[in-house]
Amino acid sequence: MTARKGGDIQIAIAGSCLDEVRMRQTRTDMAGTLSTLSFPAHRHRASVEADHLIVSTQAATVVQLFAEGVLVPIGGPAVTVQIGGQKLGPCLLEAVETDGASPLDTRIVLRFRHEGGP
Repeated sequence: MTARKGGDIQIAIAGSCLDEVRMRQTRTDMAGTLSTLSFPAHRHRASVEADHLIVSTQAATVVQLFAEGVLVPIGGPAVTVQIGGQKLGPCLLEAVETDGASPLDTRIVLRFRHEGGP
């Protein structure tokens, strides 16, 4: 995995790069039509604090990560989070929140607690 993609820092959770997560989209009005939705690296952000890691990403990306089993429920096993090539982990998911900024561009904030040093 590259640390930068198009000048933006790439973020991965449990080995899944957020900008490479694909959601299937089908159209009910056109049989056999299938496309995928993804969001580029600049639509995902992360910040590292003393004992927490905060990832802000698109709601559809979070839903897909839960559907694929990449993200586990709060209190589940720890995962490794990678920001720009730097591995942080193990990290436990503590909270899933909306940022409340815009109903048209719903972003989800994932709060992880570091179980070890960065």
